[in-house]
Amino acid sequence: MLHATLFGGTASPAARFARLRDEVVATWKLRSESELVESLEQRWEAVAGASFRNAASYAHLVARLQRAREPALIPVGLLDLLLSARRETLHTRAIGAFLDPVRASELGASLLQAFVERLREQMPRDVTSGARFREAQVTIEPEYVVRGRRGRGNRARYPTPDLRVVVPRSDADAPLVIIVENKIDDTDRENQLASYAQCTRDVHGSDVVLVYLTPTGASPTQADVEGDWIPFSYQDLAIAWRAVLRSCDAGNAYEPWLEALRAYLSTVVRHICGLRVEGLTGRAGQSRIVPYLEAAVGGLG
Repeated sequence: MLHATLFGGTASPAARFARLRDEVVATWKLRSESELVESLEQRWEAVAGASFRNAASYAHLVARLQRAREPALIPVGLLDLLLSARRETLHTRAIGAFLDPVRASELGASLLQAFVERLREQMPRDVTSGARFREAQVTIEPEYVVRGRRGRGNRARYPTPDLRVVVPRSDADAPLVIIVENKIDDTDRENQLASYAQCTRDVHGSDVVLVYLTPTGASPTQADVEGDWIPFSYQDLAIAWRAVLRSCDAGNAYEPWLEALRAYLSTVVRHICGLRVEGLTGRAGQSRIVPYLEAAVGGLG
């Protein structure tokens, strides 16, 4: 019927379509809305299904925790003592110290490897092959000169991202370079991340991994850097490092850096991620803490 009305008769095509415009638009709109509803239903089923599954695992995982050694249950964390639980610069320095195999020895190498492996899930391509984490060099607030640009007093500009990690690779001439920009109660400013990306790639080449670390894993706010920076959350960091802490705790040996890590994770889990372990009754809260609990106890077991 619709085909005959549109393409039959002697009236012009425009005139014939005008008579059916409202009907055609209504049909297209209905179909579009139907597809949207179907898509939303599928997404809701996936989210709800994961929530129910995780909530069912919650009590079992909590029961298996070693309460005396669980960071999320320690009432005072490393940065809580300084009344600086959300101080961005202190978190940057703490993360830099824990990632540094020169300072934290084998633990630092393990934490760096766990961080990179968690990060690798979001990398467009794997550039970590042959990485020698034990030989990595970590620099807090490294300076880069921007050629041809001048700041105040006609001085060269020195962009300073929060962290730089340089990891030698056995099967590549150039090292793997990871740049981390840390934002807790702040966001990126205009041209900030673009400047960091430009100067680090000018110096280090193409195999530079740019990481935007925030409490929730939010993306940068500036559209001109979309796709350059990998969003990474503090919860991702806590999950990766909690698994390392669990494996080290199995040795039952006291190690000062391990206890410092335990105290730092206490600050991160409670004050940056806002996670609670006990007393959760809602499925949403239970589902959210389950990935961390799995890292703490080694899976459902």
